[in-house]
Amino acid sequence: MGVVYLAQDSAGRLVALKRLRDELASDAEFRARFRREAAALLRVQGSCTARVLAVEVEASSPFVVMEYVQGPTLAEHVGEHGPLRGDMAYSFALGLAEALAAIHRAGVVHRDLKPGNVLLSDQGPKVIDFGIAQAADATALTRTGSAIGTVGYMAPEQVRGQAGPPADVFAWALTVAYATTGRPPFGTGPAAAVLHRVLHEDPDLDGVPARLTAVLASALSRTPERRPAPEQLISELADAQEPGTTVDIEAVGTVVATTWQMPAPAAPSAAVPGRRRTGRTALAVAALAVALLSTAGIVLWAVLPDRGASGASGTTPSPNPPTSTVSSSSPTTSAPPPTTPSVPPSQTPPPSPSTSSASSASTGPIKNTHSGLCVDTDGPQRPGLHVELRPCGNYSGQRWRYDETSQRFMNTPSDLCLDTDGAPATDVAAVLKPCGDYSGQQWRHDADENQFVNPQSGLCLDTNGPPATHVDLVLRPCRNLTGQHWQL
Repeated sequence: MGVVYLAQDSAGRLVALKRLRDELASDAEFRARFRREAAALLRVQGSCTARVLAVEVEASSPFVVMEYVQGPTLAEHVGEHGPLRGDMAYSFALGLAEALAAIHRAGVVHRDLKPGNVLLSDQGPKVIDFGIAQAADATALTRTGSAIGTVGYMAPEQVRGQAGPPADVFAWALTVAYATTGRPPFGTGPAAAVLHRVLHEDPDLDGVPARLTAVLASALSRTPERRPAPEQLISELADAQEPGTTVDIEAVGTVVATTWQMPAPAAPSAAVPGRRRTGRTALAVAALAVALLSTAGIVLWAVLPDRGASGASGTTPSPNPPTSTVSSSSPTTSAPPPTTPSVPPSQTPPPSPSTSSASSASTGPIKNTHSGLCVDTDGPQRPGLHVELRPCGNYSGQRWRYDETSQRFMNTPSDLCLDTDGAPATDVAAVLKPCGDYSGQQWRHDADENQFVNPQSGLCLDTNGPPATHVDLVLRPCRNLTGQHWQL
């Protein structure tokens, strides 16, 4: 039903922007579904759900602006690393139950919970894509008897066209079973065969950790009324982990964070310059970056991958980004769209550093004089990527152009600039961002001290600890520290 774009708000933060496809925007039924989805999304508040920042329902191309979650889907992770084990499996089940509790508390039924709609971030699982969710107390918008969801992750009553909160609990158990075994519980094959198993056979739970089996079995009852509510799932999971233990729903995020540990990315290949591990901030971009477009505070950057949309509401990347507007200053309300997109004066991009005269620009690596390490990107160059120290070499992330006139560092292979991840302040990380007139992209070179000073804050580019491989760069008060001395 929607196309998802990677975008930036007026503060330079990355967000996910989901809009209705052009061919569906004029369809009254689809527009009503999207309107109900957007209103419901604003009511969902959970530590394991993607946060909604703003909605625009009445524009010619309605859209929702959501928190951008960096990380693979559960399906992608299991495909690459195998099933979740030990504490990771337990934390995943607990976090997913907390997400459902938050969704249901807002009066919403997800209706399409599955491995493709759960992202694995560094902080824990995050449920995304309410593309076919509806308010639990609303009149169904689909025709009588139509099945909404994904084959293999639907409850029996959902196959028959009736889905309430218990159907999400059934899908929770199937998704946890997949996470811990690496197999769809009802198998694969033609849709009709899978649906027959859903209706008449028991799911395959062979390989599910023993401490989770009983909880999953209760959630897979064929009688919806016998399935536990998400809050009860959390209690049962806590007791299964350690008998007599209780976990307050408000503390689930903290419990998950203490046991959650994503695997380290693969080591880079020295034979291929510019290719290295995809770190915690690597962006999953499914297509070439689309042209930058300012829409009153939202800058579109790329089409994000389709993460498991159902057959009823699948997404197809569109080459045309939306031209409606969203107000980042009022994230929970809609902003009336102007007739033409406007660009705030403070964001008008200056001339590219590459157009400056040769006498005012220097090109080459940025080397820390104490360690001999070079400033590099934490993966292939894309917006939002952190920068860190790496051994110097012929890598695309180490090619920088410093323009003394504009006082900007530009990574020449990507044409992205060195920026701060938010307003310049102490301990704010240095990242790559599209070049523009932003205070976080200003770096005055102090030749006497070999330091780079951000004029807006008076802080210096520093290493987040003693200079060493993989140490991130941040802003810190200017002092005679080894992490603040640079050579270009």
